[in-house]
Amino acid sequence: MFGQSVNNPNELLDSRDLLGFNIEYEAPDGTWTFGVYGENITNEIYDVGRLQETGFVGVVRSNDRSEFGARLTKRLGGL
Repeated sequence: MFGQSVNNPNELLDSRDLLGFNIEYEAPDGTWTFGVYGENITNEIYDVGRLQETGFVGVVRSNDRSEFGARLTKRLGGL
């Protein structure tokens, strides 16, 4: 993908692969779930934008650091 509508080689964004996971357990009666997750677990930093202006290429980098967590979801009756 390019950073602008004109396909300038200096504005080409490299492809990226992000690794994550989501593991959940649902109660047999379906009233709650518990899960653990991880996003961008390899902590990849990547370009999300590039703009060439008078010999200078401005680069916008991702701010999506690794995130890990747990979720508990309670389902209310009838919803």
